Amino acid sequence: MKTPLLAALAALAGGILGGATMLALGSPGGGRTGPGLMAPLLVLLPATLAALAAALVVERRVRAPLESILRSLQAPTAGRGKSGLLARGATEIESLGDALLRFRVGVEDEARGTEGERQRLFRILEGMPVGILALDGRGRITLVNEAGREILGIREDPLGRTPVEAVRSGELQAAVDAVVRDPGARTLEFTRADPSRRRVTAHLFPVEAGVVAVIQDVTRMHRLEEARRDMVANIGHELRTPLSAILGYLETMEQSPDLAAEDRARFLGIISRNSRRLERLVKDLSQLSRLESDAFEPRREVLDLAAAARVALEALSPRAAAKAIDLRVELPPELPRLSADRGALEAVLLNLLDNAVRAAPPGGRVRLAARGEGERVRIWVEDNGPGVPRELRDRVFERFYRLDFGRSAEEGGTGLGLAIVKHAVLQHDGEVGVEEAEGGGAHFWFTLPAAPAGTPVSSS
Repeated sequence: MKTPLLAALAALAGGILGGATMLALGSPGGGRTGPGLMAPLLVLLPATLAALAAALVVERRVRAPLESILRSLQAPTAGRGKSGLLARGATEIESLGDALLRFRVGVEDEARGTEGERQRLFRILEGMPVGILALDGRGRITLVNEAGREILGIREDPLGRTPVEAVRSGELQAAVDAVVRDPGARTLEFTRADPSRRRVTAHLFPVEAGVVAVIQDVTRMHRLEEARRDMVANIGHELRTPLSAILGYLETMEQSPDLAAEDRARFLGIISRNSRRLERLVKDLSQLSRLESDAFEPRREVLDLAAAARVALEALSPRAAAKAIDLRVELPPELPRLSADRGALEAVLLNLLDNAVRAAPPGGRVRLAARGEGERVRIWVEDNGPGVPRELRDRVFERFYRLDFGRSAEEGGTGLGLAIVKHAVLQHDGEVGVEEAEGGGAHFWFTLPAAPAGTPVSSS
């Protein structure tokens, strides 16, 4: 680094020395100088030396501090103080250098604070359970959090791409374009263009030089709403059928005082059968509602599975005997006790065995068995009936779902038994499922927690 002042002084000194030399050697015309011309030379020589000395002083007082300032501003400041870092020089230069360095350190501190705040905000957005999608003024994605990626099904890097490219949703793209074109909040709901068919809502609003969309997955909400509508429709249908039969035959009996005793007895039998069906439906609905309630807590006891099975067998033996069904309970003697709610366990066994007896053909077989699996007990009921098709095995646990509607209605089923089984098992943190039985038929299984070894059975 060379200062302009030093260069000017060097040029001045050179000019003076050059002029003095010319005077000493001769005139411009080539003549010799006289003795009288040595006096100016003797005067100029000290001035030249003084100028050179001044240049050296300026070099040390100006150039060195300026170079120090430059090095300090270019070097990292981590771990260094904010003052006293510059080489000593002119007071004004030192003050300028310290001021510049303090300014630089302040800017870097502010930049670090801004970056820390940005990272904190990004972590907050990443942890949010709703999706956040940010787009620039051209409608291109600049940010999407983890929840947004999952809800929208984004697998590749979406940054710099449009929604239709990243999400393959023309509806979302149209909404973004509309907000960019005419700033204003908008809300839309669309279905993802993939096999999951998830329902998604997007709330879009304009921000400075862009758009932000808040994304939510409302698939479960839609399914719950559909389930509610279906349940209301099914309950209405299930209640209407027996009520219509009861009211119809009662009106016939009221309007026919001379009705034959044989017909009257038959009508009363129909009324009684449909009344019991209504009673079972109301009882099952009440039980299912209790099991689904957040307020329901299983009253866990130490139970013997064999004793609970005997209760169910007593209720079903007459029906099984009427169809000549071989109804068996096969439990190993070392089977662990259960930690479960007595009423819930009896309801599960009764519903599974009842369905098995209905499904088994005359002269068929139904078997209840179990085995210990570590801290849980696996229990299953098998029959040799028609079984459950693979594509319907998830649906059989839905409310009012029937594989054979005509047979179930004829035999008085409510279509709620397996839904009760499912929710009772889930309340015990267990699992439930259905498979094909060995040799054909249905194999319904569930798991319940085992009681600690040696714990005495609770009294009934």
